[in-house]
Amino acid sequence: MNFVFFGCKKFDGCFDSGCVAQKDLDAEWAKKGNDTFYGYKNHAMSDDEFKFIRGYGVTGAASHDSEPYPDVMPEKPAFDDQEAYADSAYSGKKIETKLKERGYKPMICEKGFRNHPLTEEQKASNREKSRVRCRIEHIFGSQKMRMGNEILRSIGFARARFWIGMRNLMYNMSRLVSLKRPKKNGRHPNESWERRKKRSKSPALAK
Repeated sequence: MNFVFFGCKKFDGCFDSGCVAQKDLDAEWAKKGNDTFYGYKNHAMSDDEFKFIRGYGVTGAASHDSEPYPDVMPEKPAFDDQEAYADSAYSGKKIETKLKERGYKPMICEKGFRNHPLTEEQKASNREKSRVRCRIEHIFGSQKMRMGNEILRSIGFARARFWIGMRNLMYNMSRLVSLKRPKKNGRHPNESWERRKKRSKSPALAK
């Protein structure tokens, strides 16, 4: 998932009416690596073929990535045993059980633990899953590259959700134009992706 940052780096504890009016009290603090952020998270779901955002959710930055995952996923899969990919932050029986109950086939990267590292077989499985899952990162990278910084110049959760939704919509429109635009060499933009799927013998890439 991708952070969407609010343009405030420090909450100084000022609570007079004028000061509070300038602060987003719905936003939350979060730490990623050595960096601290104040704002919201954009939880997006996409398809693996065309890289359109098919669903999204917005939470405070302090929420764990996995919290809105079941809500963002459709209630029913598009076809039997449709695969649902996610990184190791989403691992756990709770999410896997919900996905199976809805008819999805969980393809979630496994996580190692202290004194219980991943086996070579598990690492190989994670690499195959990541070849599909990484396409969601392409979306966030494209949004950052094409739409500039990730600062929200609004106050309140409702407005943040609206602007994040508009950002996702603009990405989809840009992606559609990219897919429809004829290429100079006549190659379809998803041709390389289709070739990789055909070459791979992994069931994770079969669909």
